[in-house]
Parts: sequence; C-alpha cells; structure tokens
Amino acid sequence: MARGLIGLSAVYGPHLSRRLGLSLGVDLFPLMKICSFNCVYCECGSTQLKRYPTVDSSEVQVHCDEVLDEVREALERVSKVDFVTISGCGEPTLHPEFHQVVEELKILLMESFEAKLAVLTNSSTLTAAEVREALKMVDLPVLKLDAGSEEFFKAVNMPHSGISLGEIVDQLKKLCAENPKAVVQTMLLRYKGLSNASGRELELLAERIAEVKPSGVQLYVPYRPPWSPSVTIPCSEELVGALKRIQEAVGEKVEVKLYL
Repeated sequence: MARGLIGLSAVYGPHLSRRLGLSLGVDLFPLMKICSFNCVYCECGSTQLKRYPTVDSSEVQVHCDEVLDEVREALERVSKVDFVTISGCGEPTLHPEFHQVVEELKILLMESFEAKLAVLTNSSTLTAAEVREALKMVDLPVLKLDAGSEEFFKAVNMPHSGISLGEIVDQLKKLCAENPKAVVQTMLLRYKGLSNASGRELELLAERIAEVKPSGVQLYVPYRPPWSPSVTIPCSEELVGALKRIQEAVGEKVEVKLYL
C-alpha cells in the first residue's frame, strides 16, 4: 500500500511534525489497524483488530528486514531528517519483532545516518520485558497517558479487557526511571460529559503524571477529525488551566508544552 511521498508500505513522509521536526514515519501495521486500544479520538478510524499483549504471527504485515530496507531506501532519497518515528495507525509495540526493529534501526541510524529514533506508544505493553528493553534504546520514547481514573480510561481509550490503568502507571514509573529521555503525551478532550481538562479528572490526571515522573509532558488536542463524533476540544480557558495544573504538579524542572 503506497504511503506518503515515497510510496513504501511501512514508511511514510517525511513530514514536518510539531513535536519532532522533520520526521520519517514507520508503520508496523500499514495494511490494517491493529491496536490494544480503540481511542475515541483516533484519526485513523476505529480499531479493526484489538489485540493484547501481542499479535499472532499470521497477522504480521511487515517484517523487520522489510522495514530496514524501506527506511534505508527512504533516507537515501530524502534530505536529512531529525527523527525516524515508529508510530503509524496501530500500536507498534504489539508487533512480535518490535525489539528487533528498534535494535536494527538504532544500528542503521548510528552507522549511516544522523537521525534519532522515536517511538509513539500507548503504553499498554510495558509489562513485556522485551518492549521495555527496546524502549530503553530509543532516543525519544513518547508514552501515552490520557486518564487519571479507570472510568475515563475505559470510556475514552477503550482498552483490551486485559489492560488496567493502574498497571500502566506502575510500568510508566519504571520506564521513566530507566530512560530519562521518556516523555508523556496526553490528549486533552471532552467526550460524552467527561473531560480530562478540568475538574476531578484533571486533578487525577495531574497526580498520575507527577507520579510517573517523565522528563517532559506533551499536551495536545484532537486537531484532526476523530472517528467518534462525540469528541470535542476543550475551550481555551480549560486548556490553559490544564497546562498550569499539570505544570504545577510535575514541577518547574519538567517541561510541559501544549500543542494546538
């Protein structure tokens, strides 16, 4: 399936990212969205296959050697990029070769290119030792944490039945302690009477993020159309208040940014 400017199945872009500069994307599930969540705000549509803690070998869409070949070819064709970013439509850490992909990409980038490696993950698979070890090698692990309560987590992230918010927070604490570059990303939104940008949910979210102790916090809003029409963007006053409250919770030494 052609993707981006280059037309390779697992590679898309490069594109200018608000958070990562010029980024070349890597999608380990380019043909069908496979994820452990079904986040109501996702711009890639509803999850087609919900899986956890990994996918079956029959569901693998691209293999490590294919990814490496496509990334190498892409980087040889384009000007210098800031990051190669493993992200895409689904949850990349579900891929059974995720550790190998990260390891091989790090070697490729260190030997032949100057780009850094980033991974965007929903944090659901951090209980897996191989996933944690892989994320320790990553220059910028970007770890999702949208919820302070199980109620909000289940309503908005719609996780696989085997996943709990408490376990995710425990694993985030361990990973952020092991990789000082790790940052938390949080989607601020309203959904069917719930909002994590104000009130009790904001307080709980701020407490959770402070507990995790990331090196930075990236706050953003659903600026691309989500699959659920019930998702809306909090008002400016709420967003400013959320930014201030989370900054207060994590302390002035941790950078908190709001991307609109």
